[in-house]
Amino acid sequence: DHLAARLEHRVRRDAHEPDVGAAVDEPPAALDERLAELPRASRAREQRERAAGSIEIAADSEIESGQYDAALNRLNGLKQAWPDRAGLAARIERVGTERKADQDQESLLAAVSAAERSNRPLDAQKLLAGVKPTRRYAERFQEARQRVDGEVAQLDRQPPSITPRGVTPEYEKGKTASIPLKIT
Repeated sequence: DHLAARLEHRVRRDAHEPDVGAAVDEPPAALDERLAELPRASRAREQRERAAGSIEIAADSEIESGQYDAALNRLNGLKQAWPDRAGLAARIERVGTERKADQDQESLLAAVSAAERSNRPLDAQKLLAGVKPTRRYAERFQEARQRVDGEVAQLDRQPPSITPRGVTPEYEKGKTASIPLKIT
């Protein structure tokens, strides 16, 4: 790229501000060679841009599918070849951000599952309240919400009943009484 930029600058400079001494000293074949280099340099730049673009597209696809190590390897390879590529640092940072979001959502789903196993559907429902899952986790969160909401609805359909157990107890005024209850 640097060579191409120098050649392009030199040809443009020579075209706009001809240096008579340089034109006399330089054979016409050398000028033709410099001019011939320009299309190759611009094609090389275009090919490099296309290659980097396809690497970035592949890395984006890997990020979307949760293949963070593969995406990071691909982007670090591009970084070695083209360290000052615009937007590359942001893409690499995105890998870490997406990985952290996935870990957070996995932890939340594990906490919901633990609350369900402990027969605490209201706690599970509170954990799920207001959560905005990523596209990759949307289906799993929807399934968890449906499952937890079904458990809560089941509890609401069958509220607990409290009945005295055995015969009606006798008690004395002003003294502590023990009343056995049956809660179902």
